[in-house]
Amino acid sequence: MISIWNNHTHTIGAVIEWYDPGCGADPWQKTGWYVIQPETTERVWRGDHNFNRWWYGYIFATDGRQWTGPFDETVPRQPFKWCRNISSSTSEHVGMFERDAADSGGNWVWVFGEVIKI
Repeated sequence: MISIWNNHTHTIGAVIEWYDPGCGADPWQKTGWYVIQPETTERVWRGDHNFNRWWYGYIFATDGRQWTGPFDETVPRQPFKWCRNISSSTSEHVGMFERDAADSGGNWVWVFGEVIKI
């Protein structure tokens, strides 16, 4: 299970991405937007996440703050669940951060750009 905890003072929107061989030649799937109110936690992956070591995310707060990384991805403004090679004319480029699931245990909580084990 993966959850995102919003300990920021504004609402956030989150995107996650993971390895999915069902997506063909570019085997990554992405989904968003998880809208998370301040001081709340949203489960973004149900079940075992340890089948995939590397996970990616992007978080944007309504006050303009972003939690990003160096991995380029395209995402639309509306809710979506797409393989990586799918895009739309309204998609924007964002920088995804990378998280390593090794030794993350059964409940993995991402706190913006930070990760804690519980």
